[in-house]
Amino acid sequence: ASAASMSQAQTGAPVTVLDSTTLDALNQSDVLDALRLVPGAQIVQLGAKGGSTSMFIRGGNSNFTKVLIDGVSANDIGGGVDLAQLQTTGVGRIEVLRQSNSVIYGSDALTGVVSIETRRGRTRVPELVYTLDGGNFGTVHNDIGVGGAVKRFDYFSDYSLFDTDNEVPNNSYRNHT
Repeated sequence: ASAASMSQAQTGAPVTVLDSTTLDALNQSDVLDALRLVPGAQIVQLGAKGGSTSMFIRGGNSNFTKVLIDGVSANDIGGGVDLAQLQTTGVGRIEVLRQSNSVIYGSDALTGVVSIETRRGRTRVPELVYTLDGGNFGTVHNDIGVGGAVKRFDYFSDYSLFDTDNEVPNNSYRNHT
C-alpha cells in the first residue's frame, strides 16, 4: 500500500498483467481461459462450457479471492464468484495480485485480487471492430464493438454472441455479452 502509484518493478508483490494485446493474441472467449495463464492460480470448472467455475490462488479457498470489475466488487456475499459467464468481450486489462492484500481490498482478499478493467475509447474517429470465429461442434463466436473519444468524454460498447453445441449431446451453451 502506498499513497502514489508505483511501477511493478518497484514492488515486491507478485502481479500478473494480461493486457489487451495478450488477450487478443490468446483469442479466448472466456476470462477463465485467460486466467489459466496466471502462475499459482488454479481454475476449476464443473462440467462443460458454462459450468460453475471457481479460482483458487496459491491453494487458498475460492471465496478468499476478491474480484473487481472496473473497481466494483463482483463477489457474492460470502466471497464466491462464478467466472463461467465472464467473457473477454470488452475487457482491456486483467491484473492478478497473488498475495494477501486485505488492507486495501477488504477481508475477502486473503489469497489475492483479480482486477478486470473494461476497454475505453481512444480515438477521435469512431472505431468499429467486427470479428467472426467458427469451429467444431457448431461453435460460432461473433463480436462487434465501437469506441471513440470526444474531448474529455470517451465511449466503448461491445456485443458478443458465443454459441456451441459442446462435445456432449444435449449440452449446448449460448452466451450473449
